[in-house]
Amino acid sequence: MTRLLKNIFLLIILQFCSFSVLFSQNKIGLQFNSFEVIPEERTGLNLTPSKAFTFSEGFSMSFDVRFLSDLNFNYGHIFRIVSRDQHYIDFLIKGRNLKVAYSLGEIILDCTFDEVGFHYDDFLHFDIKLDTKNQLLTITIGDQIFSTKEIAFEEFKKVCIYFGKCDDCQPQVIDIPKVIIKEIRINDLNNKPIYYWPLSKHTSTGVYDELKKHFARTENPHWFLDEHAFWKKTVSFSTRRNPQVTYNLKEKQLVIFDKDKLFSYDIDSQTLTEEKLQAGIINRVYTNQTIYNPLTESYYFYVDPDKDVFSYDPEVKKWLDNSVWSTRNNYSHHNKLISPIDSSLYIFGGYGHHLFQNEINKYDFRTQKWEQLFFQGDSISPRYLSGLGKKNDSEILIFGGYGSESGRQELYAQYYYDLYSVDMNTMTTKKIWELPFVETDFVVGNSLVVDTLNNRFYALCFPRQLYNTSIFIAEFSLEKPEYRILADSIPFNFQDTYSYADLFLTEEKDELLAVTYSSTRTDSITTVSVHSLAYPPLTEAELYQDVEESRFGFFLFILVSIFILFFVFAYVIYRKKQEKHQLAKQNGSDFQLEKDIELPTVSPEKVNLFDERPILPKSEVLFFGYFRVIDQKGDDISKEFSPLLKQLFLLIFLNTIKSEGKGISSFHIKEILWFDKSRESAKNNMAVFLSKLRAIFKQVGHIEIKHKDSYWTIELGDGIFCDYKNALLLMKQLRENPKQNADNLRKLLSITSSGGILPNIQFDWLDSFKANFSNELIDLLIDYVKANKGISINESIEIADAIFIHDSLNEDALKLKCTALIKMGKNGLAKGTYTQFSKEYLTSLGIQFNQTFEQIISDN
Repeated sequence: MTRLLKNIFLLIILQFCSFSVLFSQNKIGLQFNSFEVIPEERTGLNLTPSKAFTFSEGFSMSFDVRFLSDLNFNYGHIFRIVSRDQHYIDFLIKGRNLKVAYSLGEIILDCTFDEVGFHYDDFLHFDIKLDTKNQLLTITIGDQIFSTKEIAFEEFKKVCIYFGKCDDCQPQVIDIPKVIIKEIRINDLNNKPIYYWPLSKHTSTGVYDELKKHFARTENPHWFLDEHAFWKKTVSFSTRRNPQVTYNLKEKQLVIFDKDKLFSYDIDSQTLTEEKLQAGIINRVYTNQTIYNPLTESYYFYVDPDKDVFSYDPEVKKWLDNSVWSTRNNYSHHNKLISPIDSSLYIFGGYGHHLFQNEINKYDFRTQKWEQLFFQGDSISPRYLSGLGKKNDSEILIFGGYGSESGRQELYAQYYYDLYSVDMNTMTTKKIWELPFVETDFVVGNSLVVDTLNNRFYALCFPRQLYNTSIFIAEFSLEKPEYRILADSIPFNFQDTYSYADLFLTEEKDELLAVTYSSTRTDSITTVSVHSLAYPPLTEAELYQDVEESRFGFFLFILVSIFILFFVFAYVIYRKKQEKHQLAKQNGSDFQLEKDIELPTVSPEKVNLFDERPILPKSEVLFFGYFRVIDQKGDDISKEFSPLLKQLFLLIFLNTIKSEGKGISSFHIKEILWFDKSRESAKNNMAVFLSKLRAIFKQVGHIEIKHKDSYWTIELGDGIFCDYKNALLLMKQLRENPKQNADNLRKLLSITSSGGILPNIQFDWLDSFKANFSNELIDLLIDYVKANKGISINESIEIADAIFIHDSLNEDALKLKCTALIKMGKNGLAKGTYTQFSKEYLTSLGIQFNQTFEQIISDN
């Protein structure tokens, strides 16, 4: 039993530690805007926006504060405590002096940074304890304790508390220092917690305390946590076309070369310098041909993998070569790294002259020779616009890109979402996973940031098929095919080989840097932009408090610990009964200690509480969310569909439904899939692929491919569920009877809320099917809302969310959801929905959304 108790306490301690680590990972704090902005834009935090606090005997308040080393901002009020008769206690700073003053200039405390042992890089702990019963004020700053009994504090049983700017109190406070405040706690005189604001997660207008959900209002806040979800443009400047970008980790500098100049951006000081080159890069260069070698502390420029590599001499400000270099440009948007194993340069992939590459080329700086290498193990298809990251000194990761299995652009070029590890010692590749679907097709920036401690990596992602687009950062698992989109997006103009995007992590691992540029074919000027984001990145949703749950966060550890104890003791009781049972058997006892209870057998197919689709069939053909085919055994066999097989199946099946059973002609199939083949060759190819489809269908169940009058159809048997087919049937029934048909609506929403229709499949002919379905669904749902004025608030939100999946910029859905949230009293969520919609509207369309939040909620 002693050993058992030790294990129990170990489990609780481990749980507590994991909870603490999780919490400490979030950077917290509220930074106050100071004299760098006008008074109207300075920061204020009001702990009592609705009514004053009442403390019958007194209270204590503590927090951590960090000051800047720039003394120009170290002047003004940090907080003010105001009594009911308008007396107040101020905490102020002037240069390196801290003061606590009472009302009309009476100084209670005056000390220096040196006296309290403060250093600029640290947070200083401050605690003020006001004992109104004994008329005692005690102040703790750092390790120093100060107290006074000279002032009557009877009026401070009711108080209002303000940090920073204060317009409500008299006299008003506008002189505030540039500080960071975190961990505000208010306790009673027995040190029992009353309120606690970590100043981490927040709402759009303020922050709730973790214990009682007491709201504190903010004005012009600069939340430290927001820096993890919103990119900040740190610098933007112009260069000649196709500049060369590299990162000097040791010097913490982004270095950009163009034909005439060298630009250096210092990460710490956020300053940009430029130098005129004596001899620049004089050939017609393309993106990504320069690298910094930390082992030699030199910059190198290379052209093609059979040409010389040139170094840069910072003393004379020139590249050490006077010849005119020519390039075939066969390796645009390749990946590169300097290997710590042999100090050689390795480049992978690339594109040029309608060909994709997949070999790896090595340049040995000692022998000054290139060598072409080939991977062993799992094959990596030829591609460009992939991402490369270093997992450790001997292993790299390669993810994503755009290319084709043959390497030829005209032969079914496609997006790749596969992750490979490469052993740099043996050049052995291993495929780790492949994403089964993505919401929108994307390629990735040149470099990956790998976090082996948390088994994840980060990549910049953007669609290659658009010029006016944006870049988002995504977090991917190292172990399984999962990803999520983080932070906000960065505007980006993608012009293929005239554009570039890269991602870097600073040496302190506290900041991500995104570098982007784009040139045009006719303009020789390029704009380079650098954006920064605090590390690790977060989603916008992770910034905001869940008001309903915030009060319970403090008790999470206790609840989990109780669960662990319950589980352990239940297990102990079970083991004791088992031991008794075994002992009785050994003694030959025929006494039945426990009566066996037979539970009714429940077939797994019948237990489904959440899915609205029919339960008996095992086989499924699913289009929403992503393309999946489930066979009779319940296994996902989607991977057996090659891209061409998938296209052939969808082409026939969708046209069968669209034409109400007529199908699609052989001529049109050949025109779409085998337009470059002769008539005989196309016929043979079609026969082969139809045979492959029939073989796969045998695993699924009764699926028939029929041919009549040169038209092909595919029909699904009764035992096969197809979400798309069911959705169309439900839509037809709802159109015929839009009123009081809640059951069919619920089933339709269950299907269509799984995601967009075939989002991971992109064919030109498929776009019309997707658009037509989305338009019909959205019109149907909007008409249903109009026909059924009495629908519930939850139904309104579900309908709005379903519309957003198929049209993220639908204004009717925005009005419907915001109005419903307002009715539920979730004003912050409604405003957040509107704000997110407006941002996406601006990013996607390039214009501001023309309706205010008030107009949106008043129109309904």
